[in-house]
Amino acid sequence: MRQDLIATLSGVLETVVLTAISAIVSAIGLLLESQAITALIQGELVLGAWFLFMGALALYGGIYLVGYRKVLTRLRTTTSLA
Repeated sequence: MRQDLIATLSGVLETVVLTAISAIVSAIGLLLESQAITALIQGELVLGAWFLFMGALALYGGIYLVGYRKVLTRLRTTTSLA
């Protein structure tokens, strides 16, 4: 009984941590995209392009790699077992 509870709580905690990581990385990506627009408006094309690339990379990592592939898969597995 106790081991089942510990296993369940660790699974829930891991899902919450992965969700938080996904949200933080996605927020960083949005911030970088915002900086890219500002840099491009100011005429700094190289810096703007770098911010665009890094923002897109962070959004890809936060939304797809962590959010979709890890969190959503984990939630689907958890709900199918219940």
